[in-house]
Amino acid sequence: MNKLSRIILTILLAMAPAAASAQYFNHLSVGFGAGTDGLTLQVAAPVGDYVQLRALGSYWPPAGFTANPRLSWTTESGKNGSANVKLKAEAAFKGAGLMVDIFTDNDGPFRFTIGLGYGSPKVISIRNLEPFLDREDWGTSGIQVENTILTTDENGLCSVEVMFSKLRPYVGIGTGRAVPSLRRVSFGFDVGAYYTGPWGFYALGRNADNVAKKEYVHITSEALNHQDKDVIDLLGKFPVLPVIRLSMNVALF
Repeated sequence: MNKLSRIILTILLAMAPAAASAQYFNHLSVGFGAGTDGLTLQVAAPVGDYVQLRALGSYWPPAGFTANPRLSWTTESGKNGSANVKLKAEAAFKGAGLMVDIFTDNDGPFRFTIGLGYGSPKVISIRNLEPFLDREDWGTSGIQVENTILTTDENGLCSVEVMFSKLRPYVGIGTGRAVPSLRRVSFGFDVGAYYTGPWGFYALGRNADNVAKKEYVHITSEALNHQDKDVIDLLGKFPVLPVIRLSMNVALF
Protein backbone atom coordinates (compact mmCIF):
# COMPACT_ATOMS: atom_id res chain seq x y z
CA MET A 1 0.00 0.00 0.00
CA ASN A 2 1.56 3.32 -1.04
CA LYS A 3 1.60 6.48 1.01
CA LEU A 4 -1.41 8.06 -0.77
CA SER A 5 -3.54 4.97 -0.20
CA ARG A 6 -2.70 4.98 3.49
CA ILE A 7 -3.70 8.65 3.75
CA ILE A 8 -7.06 8.02 2.01
CA LEU A 9 -7.76 5.02 4.23
CA THR A 10 -6.94 7.02 7.34
CA ILE A 11 -9.37 9.79 6.27
CA LEU A 12 -12.18 7.28 5.54
CA LEU A 13 -11.74 5.60 8.91
CA ALA A 14 -11.80 8.98 10.64
CA MET A 15 -15.01 9.92 8.83
CA ALA A 16 -16.83 6.66 9.58
CA PRO A 17 -17.93 7.51 13.15
CA ALA A 18 -19.16 10.94 12.04
CA ALA A 19 -21.16 9.43 9.18
CA ALA A 20 -22.68 6.86 11.52
CA SER A 21 -23.67 9.56 14.01
CA ALA A 22 -25.51 11.42 11.27
CA GLN A 23 -28.23 8.71 11.33
CA TYR A 24 -29.60 8.75 7.80
CA PHE A 25 -32.92 6.84 7.90
CA ASN A 26 -31.53 4.27 10.36
CA HIS A 27 -34.28 4.90 12.94
CA LEU A 28 -38.06 4.95 12.74
CA SER A 29 -40.74 6.14 15.14
CA VAL A 30 -44.51 6.27 15.29
CA GLY A 31 -46.40 9.16 16.85
CA PHE A 32 -49.88 10.06 18.00
CA GLY A 33 -51.16 13.61 18.38
CA ALA A 34 -54.16 15.83 18.99
CA GLY A 35 -54.70 19.46 18.17
CA THR A 36 -56.63 21.98 16.12
CA ASP A 37 -56.09 19.86 12.99
CA GLY A 38 -57.72 16.89 14.74
CA LEU A 39 -56.23 13.53 15.66
CA THR A 40 -52.96 12.66 13.95
CA LEU A 41 -50.93 9.52 13.28
CA GLN A 42 -47.39 9.90 11.99
CA VAL A 43 -44.18 8.02 11.20
CA ALA A 44 -40.80 9.76 11.29
CA ALA A 45 -37.16 9.12 10.38
CA PRO A 46 -33.94 11.17 10.73
CA VAL A 47 -31.99 12.62 7.82
CA GLY A 48 -28.76 13.54 9.52
CA ASP A 49 -28.43 15.29 12.87
CA TYR A 50 -30.35 18.45 11.94
CA VAL A 51 -33.30 17.19 9.88
CA GLN A 52 -36.16 14.76 10.49
CA LEU A 53 -38.97 13.79 8.11
CA ARG A 54 -42.54 13.13 9.25
CA ALA A 55 -45.37 11.62 7.20
CA LEU A 56 -48.70 12.13 8.91
CA GLY A 57 -52.43 11.72 8.52
CA SER A 58 -55.01 13.73 10.42
CA TYR A 59 -58.76 14.08 10.72
CA TRP A 60 -61.39 15.75 12.83
CA PRO A 61 -63.65 13.26 14.65
CA PRO A 62 -67.26 13.62 13.41
CA ALA A 63 -68.38 15.86 16.26
CA GLY A 64 -70.63 18.85 15.74
CA PHE A 65 -73.40 21.05 17.05
CA THR A 66 -77.00 21.86 16.20
CA ALA A 67 -78.76 25.17 15.70
CA ASN A 68 -82.31 26.22 14.96
CA PRO A 69 -82.16 29.41 12.83
CA ARG A 70 -85.14 30.90 11.04
CA LEU A 71 -84.80 30.60 7.27
CA SER A 72 -86.82 31.95 4.39
CA TRP A 73 -87.03 30.34 0.95
CA THR A 74 -88.68 30.29 -2.44
CA THR A 75 -89.00 26.86 -4.03
CA GLU A 76 -88.69 25.94 -7.68
CA SER A 77 -92.47 25.72 -7.86
CA GLY A 78 -92.75 29.32 -6.66
CA LYS A 79 -93.96 28.69 -3.10
CA ASN A 80 -92.64 30.94 -0.36
CA GLY A 81 -91.90 29.75 3.15
CA SER A 82 -90.27 30.71 6.41
CA ALA A 83 -89.63 28.59 9.49
CA ASN A 84 -87.12 27.63 12.14
CA VAL A 85 -85.03 24.84 10.58
CA LYS A 86 -83.01 22.44 12.72
CA LEU A 87 -79.49 22.29 11.30
CA LYS A 88 -76.45 20.23 12.29
CA ALA A 89 -72.86 21.23 11.53
CA GLU A 90 -70.40 18.33 11.61
CA ALA A 91 -66.63 18.17 11.16
CA ALA A 92 -65.45 16.61 7.89
CA PHE A 93 -61.75 17.56 7.71
CA LYS A 94 -59.16 14.86 6.88
CA GLY A 95 -55.87 14.78 5.05
CA ALA A 96 -52.23 13.71 4.92
CA GLY A 97 -48.94 15.55 4.77
CA LEU A 98 -45.16 15.45 4.67
CA MET A 99 -43.28 17.61 7.19
CA VAL A 100 -39.59 18.54 7.32
CA ASP A 101 -38.27 19.45 10.78
CA ILE A 102 -35.05 21.52 10.76
CA PHE A 103 -33.34 21.71 14.16
CA THR A 104 -31.22 24.60 15.39
CA ASP A 105 -28.85 22.23 17.23
CA ASN A 106 -27.66 18.73 16.42
CA ASP A 107 -29.14 17.37 19.65
CA GLY A 108 -31.50 20.18 20.68
CA PRO A 109 -35.32 20.09 20.68
CA PHE A 110 -36.19 23.42 19.01
CA ARG A 111 -37.06 23.28 15.30
CA PHE A 112 -38.56 25.01 12.32
CA THR A 113 -41.05 23.01 10.25
CA ILE A 114 -42.08 23.33 6.63
CA GLY A 115 -44.38 20.92 4.85
CA LEU A 116 -47.19 20.21 2.45
CA GLY A 117 -50.63 18.80 3.24
CA TYR A 118 -53.20 17.30 0.89
CA GLY A 119 -56.72 16.01 1.45
CA SER A 120 -60.44 16.32 0.96
CA PRO A 121 -61.58 19.92 0.39
CA LYS A 122 -64.54 19.42 2.75
CA VAL A 123 -64.01 20.92 6.21
CA ILE A 124 -67.52 21.10 7.69
CA SER A 125 -70.82 19.65 6.50
CA ILE A 126 -74.06 21.45 7.40
CA ARG A 127 -77.42 19.74 6.82
CA ASN A 128 -81.02 20.00 7.96
CA LEU A 129 -82.14 17.21 10.29
CA GLU A 130 -85.83 17.45 9.38
CA PRO A 131 -87.59 18.33 6.09
CA PHE A 132 -88.79 21.91 5.80
CA LEU A 133 -90.50 21.66 2.38
CA ASP A 134 -93.82 20.05 1.54
CA ARG A 135 -93.47 16.34 0.70
CA GLU A 136 -94.33 16.88 -2.96
CA ASP A 137 -91.26 19.12 -3.27
CA TRP A 138 -88.80 16.57 -1.88
CA GLY A 139 -86.14 15.60 -4.39
CA THR A 140 -87.45 17.98 -7.05
CA SER A 141 -87.22 21.37 -5.38
CA GLY A 142 -85.28 23.24 -2.73
CA ILE A 143 -84.20 26.65 -1.56
CA GLN A 144 -83.70 29.19 -4.33
CA VAL A 145 -80.60 31.32 -3.84
CA GLU A 146 -80.44 34.00 -6.54
CA ASN A 147 -80.65 32.03 -9.81
CA THR A 148 -79.83 28.61 -8.31
CA ILE A 149 -81.99 26.01 -6.58
CA LEU A 150 -80.25 24.18 -3.72
CA THR A 151 -81.90 20.84 -4.32
CA THR A 152 -83.16 18.55 -1.57
CA ASP A 153 -82.84 14.76 -1.80
CA GLU A 154 -85.69 12.23 -1.84
CA ASN A 155 -85.98 12.59 1.96
CA GLY A 156 -86.35 16.37 1.86
CA LEU A 157 -82.81 17.03 3.12
CA CYS A 158 -80.05 19.20 1.67
CA SER A 159 -76.52 20.04 2.76
CA VAL A 160 -73.98 22.83 2.53
CA GLU A 161 -70.25 22.05 2.58
CA VAL A 162 -67.55 24.34 3.94
CA MET A 163 -64.53 23.83 1.66
CA PHE A 164 -61.01 25.04 1.11
CA SER A 165 -58.02 24.05 -1.08
CA LYS A 166 -56.96 20.38 -1.40
CA LEU A 167 -53.28 21.37 -1.44
CA ARG A 168 -52.15 23.08 1.78
CA PRO A 169 -48.58 24.37 2.39
CA TYR A 170 -47.53 24.40 6.05
CA VAL A 171 -45.05 26.47 8.07
CA GLY A 172 -44.47 26.48 11.80
CA ILE A 173 -42.15 26.07 14.76
CA GLY A 174 -42.01 23.44 17.47
CA THR A 175 -40.10 21.63 20.14
CA GLY A 176 -39.27 17.96 20.58
CA ARG A 177 -37.83 15.32 18.28
CA ALA A 178 -40.24 12.97 16.52
CA VAL A 179 -37.46 10.33 16.51
CA PRO A 180 -36.27 10.07 20.14
CA SER A 181 -32.48 9.98 20.44
CA LEU A 182 -31.90 9.48 24.17
CA ARG A 183 -35.00 7.55 25.24
CA ARG A 184 -37.73 5.43 23.68
CA VAL A 185 -40.57 7.95 24.17
CA SER A 186 -40.59 11.67 23.42
CA PHE A 187 -43.15 14.45 23.33
CA GLY A 188 -43.56 17.22 20.77
CA PHE A 189 -45.37 20.54 20.52
CA ASP A 190 -46.21 22.28 17.23
CA VAL A 191 -47.46 25.79 16.48
CA GLY A 192 -48.04 26.78 12.88
CA ALA A 193 -50.60 27.09 10.10
CA TYR A 194 -51.72 25.49 6.85
CA TYR A 195 -52.36 27.94 4.04
CA THR A 196 -55.79 26.80 2.83
CA GLY A 197 -56.99 29.61 0.62
CA PRO A 198 -60.36 31.24 1.41
CA TRP A 199 -62.95 29.11 3.20
CA GLY A 200 -66.12 28.91 1.11
CA PHE A 201 -69.68 27.60 1.49
CA TYR A 202 -70.87 25.39 -1.37
CA ALA A 203 -74.06 23.44 -2.04
CA LEU A 204 -75.17 21.14 -4.83
CA GLY A 205 -77.82 22.91 -6.85
CA ARG A 206 -79.43 23.39 -10.27
CA ASN A 207 -79.51 26.46 -12.43
CA ALA A 208 -83.07 27.81 -12.56
CA ASP A 209 -82.71 28.38 -16.30
CA ASN A 210 -81.38 24.87 -16.94
CA VAL A 211 -82.69 22.46 -14.27
CA ALA A 212 -80.89 19.48 -15.86
CA LYS A 213 -77.50 20.98 -14.99
CA LYS A 214 -76.23 20.20 -11.48
CA GLU A 215 -73.27 22.06 -10.03
CA TYR A 216 -71.72 23.21 -6.78
CA VAL A 217 -72.86 26.74 -6.00
CA HIS A 218 -70.77 29.21 -4.02
CA ILE A 219 -73.02 30.75 -1.37
CA THR A 220 -72.34 34.29 -0.12
CA SER A 221 -73.90 36.40 2.61
CA GLU A 222 -75.44 38.64 -0.02
CA ALA A 223 -77.11 35.65 -1.69
CA LEU A 224 -78.76 34.87 1.67
CA ASN A 225 -79.86 38.49 2.15
CA HIS A 226 -77.39 38.65 5.05
CA GLN A 227 -79.51 36.32 7.21
CA ASP A 228 -76.21 34.74 8.33
CA LYS A 229 -75.06 38.04 9.90
CA ASP A 230 -72.21 38.05 7.33
CA VAL A 231 -70.47 35.06 8.95
CA ILE A 232 -70.07 33.36 5.55
CA ASP A 233 -68.27 36.34 4.04
CA LEU A 234 -66.06 36.64 7.13
CA LEU A 235 -64.87 33.03 6.78
CA GLY A 236 -64.23 33.69 3.10
CA LYS A 237 -61.50 36.11 4.15
CA PHE A 238 -59.79 33.57 6.42
CA PRO A 239 -57.08 31.77 4.35
CA VAL A 240 -55.38 29.60 6.99
CA LEU A 241 -56.01 26.69 9.35
CA PRO A 242 -54.06 27.40 12.58
CA VAL A 243 -52.32 24.38 14.09
CA ILE A 244 -51.57 23.83 17.77
CA ARG A 245 -50.71 20.18 18.40
CA LEU A 246 -49.32 18.04 21.21
CA SER A 247 -47.89 14.66 20.21
CA MET A 248 -46.25 11.58 21.72
CA ASN A 249 -43.66 9.60 19.77
CA VAL A 250 -42.37 6.07 20.32
CA ALA A 251 -39.12 4.80 18.77
CA LEU A 252 -39.57 1.50 16.92
CA PHE A 253 -35.85 0.94 16.24
